[in-house]
Amino acid sequence: MNDQKVKDNYLNHDEHEGMNERDIKLHEDNTAIKSVESIQFGEHWMEAWYYSALPKEFHCKCLYICDFCLFFCVNKRDF
Repeated sequence: MNDQKVKDNYLNHDEHEGMNERDIKLHEDNTAIKSVESIQFGEHWMEAWYYSALPKEFHCKCLYICDFCLFFCVNKRDF
């Protein structure tokens, strides 16, 4: 298969099957900005790269996650 045919097949693939234009636009708008900037998992800290589908009360600069029970919170003192 030549490169142009592969590219055409990729571009024509329906990534949003079953979604109308309004739903696609709404999804893109809601996931355009990261909801969590970073994560502290036990003693390890890492930057979040993508949008996280968490309730609004968990949208924060840093989300703290217990490395034993996976409990998570927005305030470190809540552990």
